Amino acid sequence: MKNLFNSMKIGQRVSLGFAFVLILTVAVITPVILVQIENILIESEQRALENGYNNITTAIHDEAVKAESLSAFVANIPDVQQAFAEGDRDALARMLTPTFKLMQERYNVEQFQ
Repeated sequence: MKNLFNSMKIGQRVSLGFAFVLILTVAVITPVILVQIENILIESEQRALENGYNNITTAIHDEAVKAESLSAFVANIPDVQQAFAEGDRDALARMLTPTFKLMQERYNVEQFQ
């Protein structure tokens, strides 16, 4: 091997040394870069999951507020209060069924409480 190296011209020796340093540099840097890329991907996925969670939580909260406001509206109609106090289910059905059917058709409402 030593004889082979001595028989090379100076340009070949420099090129071989440069190639060795280049390969060594790539071999050392590549794993570091791959770990950094993996960490960036993990952080990005985590942010996306957190954003999705926050969006879903906000949507659920908004729907709950809508439902609560609708129930408060209906509960504060004097005729509904009177019919409810008297236990008059027929009167409640007459007053609220048309509205419920409309909401069921247009907004896919399943319950009206």
